[in-house]
Amino acid sequence: MDKLLYNQYFRFICFYAYQLSGDKNLAEDVAQEAFTSYFQQKDQVSNHPSAIKSFLYSSVRNYILNLHKRTQIKQRYWEKTTFKEEDPLNIEETILYTELLAEVETLISKLPKVCQQVMRLSYFEGLTNAEIIQKLDISINTLKTHRKRGLKYIQNHINPEFYFILCSILYP
Repeated sequence: MDKLLYNQYFRFICFYAYQLSGDKNLAEDVAQEAFTSYFQQKDQVSNHPSAIKSFLYSSVRNYILNLHKRTQIKQRYWEKTTFKEEDPLNIEETILYTELLAEVETLISKLPKVCQQVMRLSYFEGLTNAEIIQKLDISINTLKTHRKRGLKYIQNHINPEFYFILCSILYP
């Protein structure tokens, strides 16, 4: 059960930590710490998935905020300036974005294989049409068809709370 939980959430918790820290290695360490903390305290946390996710997200957020505070304290000490308690991170927006990506990733995984590849290469890796065509050895029409089908499937099946956020990302 613990391994399944770890496999299910680690990528998203790691991505969330990366969004907050901007450091890939730190993000992996923080995500690992969040899971370690959860496994040590899981008897005190509800086994409901939303409670577990909330615990993991909160652990990451608190770790990053504490790290941020320590960095600011050190900087204040060395520069002898006043410490300003400012949180430049928009925590709620980052959580929502991470949850949206998790939802989209789940939906993409239900698409046919080539369609999955087109969607991931287009939207997650940011490849151009020419690069995707070359990589997958498909025609431009096949690429457009798979992209259209993938977007339609996601739009029809995405959780309604994420729909408008997804639209604002896809159609700025």
